[in-house]
Amino acid sequence: MIRGIYTPNLVPFDDDGRINEGELRRMVNWLIEKGVSGLYPNGSTGEFIRLSFEERKRVIKIVADETRGRVPILAGAAEPNVIEILEMCRLCASLGCTAVSITGPYYFKVSQESIEHYFRDIAARSPIDILSGHARPGCRAAGKIGLLHQFVNLPDLFIGLSHHKRARDVAVVAGDGDAEVEQQRVA
Repeated sequence: MIRGIYTPNLVPFDDDGRINEGELRRMVNWLIEKGVSGLYPNGSTGEFIRLSFEERKRVIKIVADETRGRVPILAGAAEPNVIEILEMCRLCASLGCTAVSITGPYYFKVSQESIEHYFRDIAARSPIDILSGHARPGCRAAGKIGLLHQFVNLPDLFIGLSHHKRARDVAVVAGDGDAEVEQQRVA
């Protein structure tokens, strides 16, 4: 179960622009020593979008190896397509992560029905629990906040996902200025 404070992890780089594994391991230990409830590598507040798919997988592997089960890991799996999301889900499950966090389709404006299908498809095929539904404060790309806001107020998506054993919570971060966080329990 995901409870408490999960810290999005920064990804340190060396002078050649590669992931600085030693520093990442040091940061993981420091966060655990300081009492975080869990770690959130490749979270959407970090630089995951700037890393290649292979680099994102490497970050998860390093964090999981260094954590050694001391705290749960909610791993970011916000990939650009369902195939890569499911590959990341399989990797995270094999590494002992507690759950993954995914985002809805981005860039293109999609219908409510398409978004529901997207989440149902991933929930049905994922070997690990998923948390999802995320929008950035001030982000107006493709009307995403408006659509996600409807999910919070109109529980159709949650009802539609409630029979999937892997769909857990949908957390929505939205608003202008200070972020407001709402969370709906799916299962």
